[in-house]
Amino acid sequence: MYKRQLSFILRNIDHQHPYVAARGLSEHTARYFGVGYYDGNGFLRGRVVIPIHNEHGELVAYSGRAIDQTEPKYRLPAGFRKSHLLFNLHRAIRKGDRTLILVEGYFDTFKVHQAGHHNVAALMGSKLSDRQADLIGTYFDQVILMLDADQAGKAATTATTTALSSNLVVRVVELASATQPDQLTSEEINQLLGGFAHDVPTPGR
Repeated sequence: MYKRQLSFILRNIDHQHPYVAARGLSEHTARYFGVGYYDGNGFLRGRVVIPIHNEHGELVAYSGRAIDQTEPKYRLPAGFRKSHLLFNLHRAIRKGDRTLILVEGYFDTFKVHQAGHHNVAALMGSKLSDRQADLIGTYFDQVILMLDADQAGKAATTATTTALSSNLVVRVVELASATQPDQLTSEEINQLLGGFAHDVPTPGR
């Protein structure tokens, strides 16, 4: 378990910021995940912040997404190791479905969840660590891979399938070339997952 629980919570987050809406998130989704523009103090000032929890739902970090071309695109606290957990895993576990939809990024997670599939978690990248594989195997029997359809994503799909298939059922969603889940509408996501996921879509959620 990732144990570095935060001792604070960021306040005054704008869930209605134009960047959030431009990424296709409803205000409901943004508030549910705690995502929004942060204009307070610290190294995340002027970025869209994303709360990250461990598998038990304890807040362990915030990721900060630049809203322009500023580098780095994402900022994370010093010492934070993405490979030790999966984004949104605690909510996917709470859903009670033994099938996990696995995506790469935060916004992929938001869009798949918004389409009604709440058993979704993200690698926060394109590489599956041993720790992440152990977490998946502990809580799920089947994984539906919905990784990006670019070169890195295709390589990740192959590697992740190999890593997980000895212990779990692994199924793969085929996206159009160079497409990623966060670029899709809820209807498109539901069409792709219609034959896979156990969750029942609820429009707008």
